[in-house]
Amino acid sequence: MAAAGALGAAAASSFAQGIDRIVWRLATVTPLGFPLVGDVVQDFARTVSAMSNGRLGFEIDDPSKNGGPAGLMKLVREGHYDAAHATAHYYAGDIPAIDYFTAVPFGLTAVENHGWMNEGSGAACSRPFSSRWAWFP
Repeated sequence: MAAAGALGAAAASSFAQGIDRIVWRLATVTPLGFPLVGDVVQDFARTVSAMSNGRLGFEIDDPSKNGGPAGLMKLVREGHYDAAHATAHYYAGDIPAIDYFTAVPFGLTAVENHGWMNEGSGAACSRPFSSRWAWFP
């Protein structure tokens, strides 16, 4: 939800300036078309496009173009991409506490993680990390 809010704010600002369509470059860690997980980012892009009546779109680069997961946050910070789609555990080396906010082997299941983040205090606990690194769980 936080990512969608940030997208909406950026898009609203551009639309106020008279820009008809915005296309963000988005890097993903999963090959496009890979069953289930590779489809999620494309579904997200289609949903955002539909919700914005086609005024906000994404040019999606898969790992063959962006070099894979390890450097995506850096590529976004440096302006090579506008956004990235990845699972947080790739960045545990940079942010050791990040594994508390994502699904990892032998950790919380997807349902448990959803409960922790949305019904428990997980989202509030993640804010100090997410604001510093500009990621949204």
